[in-house]
Amino acid sequence: MNERMRGEQDVRRLASNVIQQLCEYLKAQVGVLYVMEEQALKLVGTFAYTRRKNFSNQFRMGESLVGQAALEKKPFVIARVPEDYIAVASGLGETPPRNLLVMPFCVRRPGGGVVELGTLFEFTPAQMEFLNKALESVAVAFTTAQARVRGE
Repeated sequence: MNERMRGEQDVRRLASNVIQQLCEYLKAQVGVLYVMEEQALKLVGTFAYTRRKNFSNQFRMGESLVGQAALEKKPFVIARVPEDYIAVASGLGETPPRNLLVMPFCVRRPGGGVVELGTLFEFTPAQMEFLNKALESVAVAFTTAQARVRGE
């Protein structure tokens, strides 16, 4: 993970690298990453995600589970995701993920955000522990990237 975050990267490249690495390491089939920008959590990185019509790409604090996770600074796990919620898609077909995890990282402005992962299995305690530790480093990387943009 640290190797994927090294170097001077803009926020979008960093988000793409982080969500790809998290999904690959955790074997998540779909993932998105939101970063706090201009008082809103904005979608900046995706992994195997198909954008859906009429769904927002940004949320305010407390809005949707993404905004609520950021506001409360705690993760939300949704088991048994409804069939029509989101699909894990490949060239051969699609299926809904079985579990969703919405997890904030360092939600203070700037440098904070939320990761949302969809899997076909439940997250293990070891995976949750890894995510907690990894997201600490992710928060530092985004704080640094955003400071570079502001010229600090």
